[in-house]
Amino acid sequence: MNQEEVEVARETLVANLFLLGGVALLFIGSSFAAAIAYRAYQKSLTATPQPIEAPPTL
Repeated sequence: MNQEEVEVARETLVANLFLLGGVALLFIGSSFAAAIAYRAYQKSLTATPQPIEAPPTL
């Protein structure tokens, strides 16, 4: 392998590592968002409904 091929391989490796890191962050963030949304959904199912008030009449 000559120096140019080594440089291309190194740049490709760095790009792939950044891509892998981005995918991992996306997966972790999506998992947190799904867990928070599920918790909020479960909380809304168990919450007591509030009565609807009639608008004031003039």
